[in-house]
Amino acid sequence: MENGDSEKTGFLAARDMTARLHALRWQRLDNELSGSQQSINELEISLEQSNARYRAIEAEIEQHRVDGSEAHETYQQVQAQYYSLGSDISRIEQNIEHQRQRKRQLEEDLQDTLDALNRAGELDAALALLSSRPQA
Repeated sequence: MENGDSEKTGFLAARDMTARLHALRWQRLDNELSGSQQSINELEISLEQSNARYRAIEAEIEQHRVDGSEAHETYQQVQAQYYSLGSDISRIEQNIEHQRQRKRQLEEDLQDTLDALNRAGELDAALALLSSRPQA
């Protein structure tokens, strides 16, 4: 019986050893699983943070687009006003030049009229002088 008991004890010891090995393996796998789960959780948090930064950057880009669009619109308005003022200045300068030419023309006409008036006065004086002479 001793031999039977020793086989039984050996079998039980082997079974116990296998159970302990399985328990150790399970414990190691459980620890790996916990570590992996923790890594997954950290990666998920990191992913959420990256997504949040991405959305914030997208929002900034969109704001820059809006700001750029508004700045371009303002630039176009200023440019249109600049060209409009340039056109107004050109028109006013042309008007001033026309007024100068008109003034010169009127001054020339006035001088011609004064000259004609002086000649008429001289002709009147000559005619009066001739009329006042006795006729021969």
